[in-house]
Amino acid sequence: MKTLPANANEYRWSTRVSPDRCYELRAGDEVCGIVRFAGGCGSLATAETAHGVWTLKRQGFLSPRVTVRPAGSEESTGIFKPAWGGGVSSFAEMLTMRSLRRGGFIRNGR
Repeated sequence: MKTLPANANEYRWSTRVSPDRCYELRAGDEVCGIVRFAGGCGSLATAETAHGVWTLKRQGFLSPRVTVRPAGSEESTGIFKPAWGGGVSSFAEMLTMRSLRRGGFIRNGR
């Protein structure tokens, strides 16, 4: 698996052909990350990149969010709050990113 290229402006999620729910994050033709969901319709997933492995857990109904934790840890290091047309990601390192969804692509909202 490749590291996230610093010069890539667009990343694309694609479905991988497999019996489980599995998605690949791609920069061009390169796979930079994989998300696998546990079970058929659960809210728990595992994300893997060249930088590490994390668990993702969807929480809430009227005000949904996704918490991000290093694999094996109980402490959240990030949170994603979806919004119409994108969302906001916040991390423990005080980094906040906005993502915009247009035509199936995710862009870093600088």
